[in-house]
Amino acid sequence: MGVIYDASLFAMGLWLLLYRIFVRTRCRFWVQVSAQLTCGASLTFLSPALPWDPDWKAAVLLVVSLLLTTCNCMTVFFATGTLGAGLGALLWRLGGCSAASSLEAGDLHAEVLGVFALIFVGAFCATPIGPIVFERIMLPLLGALLFTVGISGLVPLIGSLTGDALLADACDNSGSEMSPALIFLGIWLLVALFGILYKAILLRPPPSESGSGPGGSLIASLLPGAADDNGLLSSHKRGEDDSRFQILCKAILAPEGTDQSHLTANERALVKVCREDEFERDRVLWGGGLL
Repeated sequence: MGVIYDASLFAMGLWLLLYRIFVRTRCRFWVQVSAQLTCGASLTFLSPALPWDPDWKAAVLLVVSLLLTTCNCMTVFFATGTLGAGLGALLWRLGGCSAASSLEAGDLHAEVLGVFALIFVGAFCATPIGPIVFERIMLPLLGALLFTVGISGLVPLIGSLTGDALLADACDNSGSEMSPALIFLGIWLLVALFGILYKAILLRPPPSESGSGPGGSLIASLLPGAADDNGLLSSHKRGEDDSRFQILCKAILAPEGTDQSHLTANERALVKVCREDEFERDRVLWGGGLL
């Protein structure tokens, strides 16, 4: 695909691995928007596999993905689908192609990529596990995939698979592709491990000595199983917890100056924290994460 393709994937992968550094700055909104758009633009990774004119197929994928990524659900769809297709392509190079040839099953390259993409989309878009692992595991894996493809194309001396080689449907039964595929897998896993550990450190709840700052005991008291005798919800019966949480959500999203006399002092403090800190608001409303 060329230097532009490799450099773009390298930059996108690096950004998905490191963007969290800038989330707690004044540019937080633009950082989150750029990370969301990068997830959509990751679809261009698949452009070598498309039977279109190579001069414009990557541009078409980029424009379409950026337009659709304005919808949050499409961000997860593109990110998980691209990751699944990338894993399927690597497994094809690690022996899937040879196995299909030996079984005389025909050319199943496109089918393998499509099946893995659908499995990942279904597993992480339509199940409760998706929001839990998306930013902590899926994004580092996707960033590492894009980074590895980009660096392999920019630095051929590594001996790893380039994007064209990874997504090619031609089958080489001589075994000459096994070594580059293993090198690719090793780089991908190492970079992904770094990204996952790095995200785990950055996504830890910030310490709060007083318990009234962003995070701390106010948010912890809303988590399942955290409502004890001294918790935020201790004055409510178990059957009222869900409705009380909805009241808090409405108060957080209500316009400035809305009457809060129906809230306790702790609840008003929590609403104030969530209004001032978008990251903490997302953690309370959605459980944390990019979206």
